[in-house]
Amino acid sequence: MKKITLFIALLMAWGISAQNATTLNNPKDVNGNVIYQWDCTANTFAATNNYEIDQNVVFAVDVTGTPLESWLTQSPTGFIRDIAFSFWTQWGGQVDGRFAQIKGNIYGATLNFKQLITSRQLQLTMLQGQVSGDPAVTNALTVGTITQIYGTVFGFSYSPTDATKDGNEWYTDAMNTVISTTTLPYTGTKTSPEFYNSDYNFFYPESNTWDGYAPPCVTLVAQGLNNTYVSNSPIVAYEYYSILGGRLQLKPETGLFIQKAIREDGTSLTTKMFREAK
Repeated sequence: MKKITLFIALLMAWGISAQNATTLNNPKDVNGNVIYQWDCTANTFAATNNYEIDQNVVFAVDVTGTPLESWLTQSPTGFIRDIAFSFWTQWGGQVDGRFAQIKGNIYGATLNFKQLITSRQLQLTMLQGQVSGDPAVTNALTVGTITQIYGTVFGFSYSPTDATKDGNEWYTDAMNTVISTTTLPYTGTKTSPEFYNSDYNFFYPESNTWDGYAPPCVTLVAQGLNNTYVSNSPIVAYEYYSILGGRLQLKPETGLFIQKAIREDGTSLTTKMFREAK
């Protein structure tokens, strides 16, 4: 009886693993490697992955054909469903974050792995370490080093009007280790300027300022402080603030105030407005 029970348990475990082994719909390059790099100009996946660990890249996943595809279309009232990620390297560690919709079932973000890892204070485990069987301590920022990037994607939902609820349904339908890719060998000649999620009102706009993390396909300037990005995602809500930053319950009928338009992809646009008294 114990053997039968163990056999059934093994079958159930295999079934769960098979379900979680669903693959992404990302294309492959001529060598059979899965492509995660997005070409914003062509509005499609790039021909290959082509970036160093400290170089800006738009990283994207296509969840077409996975359980997440249908799950995304059934958002609970007051929430919008989206895709999140968790990355690690050959040295271990773990860094998570949120993607935003690019188009259809394709979600991504503008990332700089070195900046994001460092700002989360994970560099000791994600940028350097000792690989099993290798007596030398390797470093992602040593010339010639190839960093191996692995990742899980999963579902979550957020409220477009309440930033405290941006982790609802966290880790739904997790697709375990569906990302496996490598950076280019490090040269130190392609280091990108810093940028921050708070510059774009991206996820965690108030309490956490992270380097190297922004909406997909933003145009980053040298200082990383401004952008020319305008989202085409529909506006789902408005918020109003006084000129001093205080939240207003209603849109003012007169005077100077700030209007914040919140879009479905989690980004927002603030506009200073003035309404004359009638």
